[in-house]
Amino acid sequence: MSLLDRFRRGGGPSRAVRQGRRGERRPDERTENIRVRSPEPAPPTPSPEPPGAGEEGKTVLVQRPPSPAPVPAPPVSRPPAPAPVPEPPAASDAEKTLYETVNRPRTGKIVGVLVGVEGPLEGRLFGIFDGENTLGRGAQCRVSLSKDDRRISREHAKVIHRDGIFVVQPLKEKAVTRVNDEPTTGSELTHGDSLTLGDSTFRFVSVY
Repeated sequence: MSLLDRFRRGGGPSRAVRQGRRGERRPDERTENIRVRSPEPAPPTPSPEPPGAGEEGKTVLVQRPPSPAPVPAPPVSRPPAPAPVPEPPAASDAEKTLYETVNRPRTGKIVGVLVGVEGPLEGRLFGIFDGENTLGRGAQCRVSLSKDDRRISREHAKVIHRDGIFVVQPLKEKAVTRVNDEPTTGSELTHGDSLTLGDSTFRFVSVY
């Protein structure tokens, strides 16, 4: 009987033997020496110790925050010192003699004023009294004019006031006297007339 006939009749190796042979498995030489390594656990992370923890008796230095810088006090504003008041300038000779005759005590009532408008006596005032008024550079004159005008005589002219009327008259022939730019030997003075004695011209103002 041939080998083929045996297999057909079931004379071959038994099923259990075949199964046993199938179940056997040769070890794989390539994977025999491979070992699975499990990962090593990570070392535990040390937790930070609270400040002051440690050995007993150990001195712990605590750094304090710097103290704030002192705030400077605001500057105290003081009011500026008042400016010195300048002293008034010294009065000139013209200002000193202004109103000198008007303010000088005289007997009688002032009824008119001579206002210097031109010449050496410009800006000066001289009062005319009721009655007879002698005009000149002399101190004895009732209306003593300034000595700045040398062309005025010591006793140059006179102005007379009576009953509301003013009259001017020169006392000397050489004592030139003009009323409204006209030479006169005697004429009436009215409010607003100009009177020239020497080099000085006056405006006559009646206050009667």
